[in-house]
Amino acid sequence: MGKVAGSRRRVRPDTRRQSTRRAFIAGAVAWSSLAWIEPIRGQPKPKPAIVGWLSVSSRESDADHLAAFKEGLAALGYREGQRYAIEGRWAEGRLERMQSLAEELAAGKPAVIVAWTIAAIRAAAKAAPATPIVAVGESFVGTDLAKSFARPGGMVTGVNTVSNDYREKFVELLVAAVPGLKRIGVLVRDTHAPSQITARFMEGARRSAAQHKVELRFEGADTVEEIEPALSRLDKQGVQALIVYPTSLFIAEAA
Repeated sequence: MGKVAGSRRRVRPDTRRQSTRRAFIAGAVAWSSLAWIEPIRGQPKPKPAIVGWLSVSSRESDADHLAAFKEGLAALGYREGQRYAIEGRWAEGRLERMQSLAEELAAGKPAVIVAWTIAAIRAAAKAAPATPIVAVGESFVGTDLAKSFARPGGMVTGVNTVSNDYREKFVELLVAAVPGLKRIGVLVRDTHAPSQITARFMEGARRSAAQHKVELRFEGADTVEEIEPALSRLDKQGVQALIVYPTSLFIAEAA
């Protein structure tokens, strides 16, 4: 269930509508970071604030998200071109570009940075540690980026898109949807040195597999080029279904 760090608002998971709804909420969250640019009575009207947009995906893939984000700001009286201007950077699925893109954004001194997925959030936090960051990504709460939903701390807040509460349900959902499954493939980031979050996911998936008496086969990919070979290896191992871990790289390469 999507959650907004720093509030109790919750968003029910849906189909494609869920993602655009998160972007709408991100626009609303960004309002608190833009509020300080209100002109003082009698003073010249300030220039539009710069809103940085940092995403692992492409400009085309983000079109719906960006439209929903602008809608969220418009609902609060912030009009693009009048109150703010968006400066975007898109990694096109190339995670190795993320830090340099974040630094480009930071150089423009944005009032706030909207960062999509954990890779973008971390890059933005490193490049602009004093800039408010509205995060839309998986599992940034409970890390060094945000301590909790109620009290995020630091400069990062926003919408958490993947909860650890239902990561372990993936195996159960597949078994329920396709009775008779015996072997399930799981595509994750590097299986040799997984991050703490990925390791927790793998551990939970194994527990669920043992409970439902199915076999798991893990393969890892850290770059775009490694995804297809990893899927090929799973295919050769006779997997009957596939779980794709919802990380930045795989989201960007969903097609």
